[in-house]
Amino acid sequence: MKLKPNRLILGIIFLSMLYLLCYNYASEGYYQDNSVINLLTGYSENQILLYGHVTDIYKDGFEIYNVRDKTAYHVKTNLKISLDTGIYILGTLNSNNEVIIIKMMKFKSEDVLDVFFRSLFASIIFLTVFLRYWKFNPKKILIIRRK
Repeated sequence: MKLKPNRLILGIIFLSMLYLLCYNYASEGYYQDNSVINLLTGYSENQILLYGHVTDIYKDGFEIYNVRDKTAYHVKTNLKISLDTGIYILGTLNSNNEVIIIKMMKFKSEDVLDVFFRSLFASIIFLTVFLRYWKFNPKKILIIRRK
């Protein structure tokens, strides 16, 4: 199967746009699962929701860089956590600008990339099979079955 240069360029443009949309979706913190929604139950005005990665560890807690407002927060806890761990925290902000945890949930950022690459791989397989049996007629804007 040989693609014409125009189709190849158009395909590359569409795949690039798909990649950029997926990257934007994942990097802006829109990727959520049901457990995050469960974490948000009971969210009130005097509480704060943080989403990000651990950037520093202290004796009395750790520091998290919040993706939403691009600010670092000090979280008071005795839990052992490692650097670069991704976490969601629902907590209260005290007068010393420290967060006291109400609920906390860890996540792996590798899982987001796994979903993206699996989707990309599945899309490539789908397009390969689709273009083998079907073709697009741009003049009539029709998808026609190949003979």
